[in-house]
Amino acid sequence: MNKIGVSLYEAAPGGGRGPQYVEEENREIRDVNQELILSCIRQQELAEAATTAERRLQEANAALEEALARERHITEVLQRPLMREVTEHAFPGLSVATLYKAALEEAQVGGDFFDAFALPHGKVALALADASGKGLAAAVRTLQAKDVLRAFAREYPQSPTDILSRLNNFVCDIYRFDDPRGESFLTLALAVLDPATGEGTLVSAGCEPPLVLRAGGAVEVLEASGLPLGVEREEPYTAVPFRLAPHDTLLMVTDGITEARRSGALLGYEGMIEIARDALTSATSLRQMGQNMLDRARSFAGGSLQDDACLLLARRIRSDTTEPALLRQHAEEENREIRGVNQELIINPSCYLALPVPEGVVLVG
Repeated sequence: MNKIGVSLYEAAPGGGRGPQYVEEENREIRDVNQELILSCIRQQELAEAATTAERRLQEANAALEEALARERHITEVLQRPLMREVTEHAFPGLSVATLYKAALEEAQVGGDFFDAFALPHGKVALALADASGKGLAAAVRTLQAKDVLRAFAREYPQSPTDILSRLNNFVCDIYRFDDPRGESFLTLALAVLDPATGEGTLVSAGCEPPLVLRAGGAVEVLEASGLPLGVEREEPYTAVPFRLAPHDTLLMVTDGITEARRSGALLGYEGMIEIARDALTSATSLRQMGQNMLDRARSFAGGSLQDDACLLLARRIRSDTTEPALLRQHAEEENREIRGVNQELIINPSCYLALPVPEGVVLVG
């Protein structure tokens, strides 16, 4: 009871409540009731707003998940020709094995690739690359680089340095358009080999130095200088000659192997050489040799790699071990992959970004 009420109560005849007191009390009750009603309305509005916000958040999350799933699907389609395994006896006089292992199964698709294709005069091009970045943009850029690499390699089959220089300028152009911040690059090793003679030439753009593993157990490191692709236009690249005797093996790896990590310690390049030597002596096939290396690197890292790993192995063999049927099979598989990518691009034309292409170059796939 407030002071006004007490004073009216005391002033009322017979000690009862006066009419002014009752009126003040009713007014206070009405004010309290009005405040309660307004509070209930505000709470209801807040509850409805919270429900609406939660629904919109769920819708946004669902749309985001759908968009991410769509991007991942498109990216995986684009990555298929990047990771298409080469038939072991696709080239006369040469056995080839390609392997790829993602760091995590659920990880976002990256831009690594390997490739092996025929050149004029019986030569074979062997390429291994590791692109920075993940996802659709990285896959598109890498697919374009792979296509243009094939075009330049067939235009300059006798000059791997010209191939790499032209490819570097192309990659600089598309990266400048697609990534103005200049954070994208592509490391690549390219070997052009004549299986008939074993003579080869290697060029490298910032890739791990390839190895020649001799049949007798010796190891030769092929070190070629050059910045990664996409860093500096007109970058000069040097060529390193090598020769494979019968049963010698050329090994190309990305840094997913050398950067296998355990308790802060890296496997490193010397560690990679050690597991390559062991795999060479323990494996009964070229593919098993590559798989043994992957298994050893993963074991060193405690079961999973920190980065995607690519390996390309090429061994000089007798040319009469290559059957024509296997050559046809390799060509058919390649054509099937190209048709599959083309079909996906028809369905999802926006996945192939409109990036500049050098004059006279036609992108495949």
